[in-house]
Amino acid sequence: MSDRLTPDRDIRDPVEASDDQYSELDEHTPEDVLLVDSAAMWLSHYCGQAHSTSTIENKIHHISLFSRWCLKTEQEPQDLNSIEIERFLSDCHLAESSMRGVYTTLNLYYSHLEKADLIGKNPVTDADKTAYTGDGLKTNGDTDDLHYADASDITYMLNNLGSPKYRNEIIVQMLWQTGIRAEEAETISTDDINLENQSMTVYSSKTGRNRDVYYRRSLALMLDHWISNLRDSMTPSGESDRLLISHQHPSLSASSIQRVVRDAAGDPEDPESPQEIVATDANGSPEFRLTPHSIRSGFAVRCVKNGMDIKRLRDLLGHTSIDRTEIYLKFADDDVEDAARTYAPTSP
Repeated sequence: MSDRLTPDRDIRDPVEASDDQYSELDEHTPEDVLLVDSAAMWLSHYCGQAHSTSTIENKIHHISLFSRWCLKTEQEPQDLNSIEIERFLSDCHLAESSMRGVYTTLNLYYSHLEKADLIGKNPVTDADKTAYTGDGLKTNGDTDDLHYADASDITYMLNNLGSPKYRNEIIVQMLWQTGIRAEEAETISTDDINLENQSMTVYSSKTGRNRDVYYRRSLALMLDHWISNLRDSMTPSGESDRLLISHQHPSLSASSIQRVVRDAAGDPEDPESPQEIVATDANGSPEFRLTPHSIRSGFAVRCVKNGMDIKRLRDLLGHTSIDRTEIYLKFADDDVEDAARTYAPTSP
């Protein structure tokens, strides 16, 4: 069923909704509120539960904001990924306390769609809410809790790759050397690769622009061999121009890229594995330390520690705001403190 934006008195789908399906919703929703079909379906379910009037009114307000944004950007809620969820949060421009409410509402809404088999996976759980809710990177905003991969983590993953190993090594190395998002890696085509310049062009749905990122000669050699030789052995190679494909599909999805990283990081219960469970999401599912996003954070931390200008780092990461990039400056300050304690003269 395709989502559309209409006044609440017209939200009933004549085929799939009965006359009384939205009766609970009609009691609470002002006539000028706009809702997409799936939002109305979820709100009807939510309103039928034991919630206070103020809580229900907040949820209606939050999901109406989201519905209006979907109309403005001409997007279907069921088609959105985590990057587009982040874009919506960025476009809200509300106080942090209000943003936490919007985030929670959106998570409940998409969880409902997931349980109803209307989407494959809740995209909110992979969205980085740091810059919008004040809650920090998966935790509480303190950079001590910012989870990032280091060189030893990458070495472990490269030695623990599943099949096809060559393609999966390209995935890990590409994330580590460029700092791109999994959603961006999914969309890269072979034409986006410039082997001579050791660069690639990636599109960010958050900024709506392309940007160039750069990699080392070791990855350039791997990419050359992959594009010239190994990629063609994949069955769908002739059906797609995407850089990353599988034997079954003409493109590798962001969730598949995340799974490659998660599998390479090992079992968190294995004492030899660097993987850890660092939190649980709203549905009680584990959140892991080593993910494509923590590899991206590791890229940023390395750049800061090596003295990169924060504005250049912002451009490489594709951040819409310098404030989002500046959270990594803390790690440069740590190095200054360590150097001072190590190299400062001792008492005579």
